[in-house]
This record gives sequence, structure tokens and C-alpha cells, in this order.
Amino acid sequence: MPQVYVKPKRGKPSQSTDLVWTALRGTRYGELMAAQISDPLNMLADEGSYFTAMTATPGTGYNLTGATQTGFVATTPTLTIYNGEAAGTYKRYYLDMMRVCWTAAPTAAASCHGCIVVDTGNRYSGSGTALTVYNCNEDDTTTSNAVVYGGAITATSASSPRYLHRFTLSSAIPVIGETYSLAFGEQSIYTSANKGAVVGPVVIGPGQTALVYLWLPSQSATGQGEVNLNWWER
Repeated sequence: MPQVYVKPKRGKPSQSTDLVWTALRGTRYGELMAAQISDPLNMLADEGSYFTAMTATPGTGYNLTGATQTGFVATTPTLTIYNGEAAGTYKRYYLDMMRVCWTAAPTAAASCHGCIVVDTGNRYSGSGTALTVYNCNEDDTTTSNAVVYGGAITATSASSPRYLHRFTLSSAIPVIGETYSLAFGEQSIYTSANKGAVVGPVVIGPGQTALVYLWLPSQSATGQGEVNLNWWER
């Protein structure tokens, strides 16, 4: 097989004439340079790789935790997303953003905390609400094998958990109408709505589950809200 070479150049090359062959541009380490025409998330959506999950009826809230969820409990997450791709496909899910829209305030809660865990197998066991998964590109028919649940969920016992991120979404009791945003990686723009946090990346391989936990110290009755999760698949 013939080798392909690129021309290393740190500076901006001169403009080429349309329909005329030209050398590929590369770095001094041999990587191929590529132009980012638009926001990378828009490009992922354009190719049909960007998905969102939410309740089928916007405005319908549900219990987000157990009534007395005042701390971390491994078997009671607020959201689970399972990568249902077949083993060997190597298609991974990359979490981008999660939002919680409060429709009813919890009772006596002092703050809102959370953490994210990735584990092997499908950790979802029961309860909660199945979220409908949508491709964000109406022109694209690609479907997702993700299985997403939100609410007061029951999960199976941990198998091989990795505790990835710990965060605080609010230092006060949630208020009806507030939106809490959780951004994965450096997408800090998502935290501009009301309150939120930025955490590191989360990658979910085939046959794995990511679990998002929320708990509210001192609460005596759970709050209600809607959960929206965005991710891409590659």
C-alpha cells in the first residue's frame, strides 16, 4: 500500500485555486490538519451523531430522588444511561450536557450535590421514567441504542464502578422554575442558566452504564422536575 505524505507547515498556507490538486497540510509531528467550519457540536449533529433524551411530554415533572435522599447511595441514582451497542462495535457515548428543570421544590433541603459513576453492565433495575431518545438532526435517520431513565431510580449493586466526578449544583434549596446545568468537559457555556457545575469527560463503552447521582442534605420530601441529557456517539 503506498504511503501518504502531508506537507508540514505551522503558518497559514497560501490560498489554492478551485479544482486544482494541492498538498495536504500537516503538523510537524505528521498529524493531518483539518478545518473546523462551525461549532464542533453542530458538526456532530449534522452527521447524525448527536442525541438528546427527555420526557416525551415537556413540562411533566417527576420525583428526582427518594423522599429522604440526603446522601450518596449506590443503588438510587437520578439518571442512568446504558450503552446498548453490541460488544465489538466500539461505538462509545460521550456525555455533553445534563439539565434539571425543577417543577416542585423539595422540603427542607439545604443544598444539592451529586457525583457521576461509570460501571459495567446495565445498572438500571426499576422505577423512574424512561426518557425518549431523539436524534438532533431531523434529516438524519440514525437511531441510538442508548437506554436512558430519569427520576427516583433503583439500580443494581455496583459491579466495577469508577467514581469519576463529584460536584455541587447549588448551596441553597432548589426553587420552582430554576434550571441546574451539568456540563461535561469544558462546555462551561451550559452553566449560564441559573446554577450548575462543570466536570470532566465521561465516556461510556458498549455494555456500560453511566449513573448520575443527586442528593439533597436535610430534605424530608423529594422535589420534582424534568431531566434532559445530551451526548454524542462515535
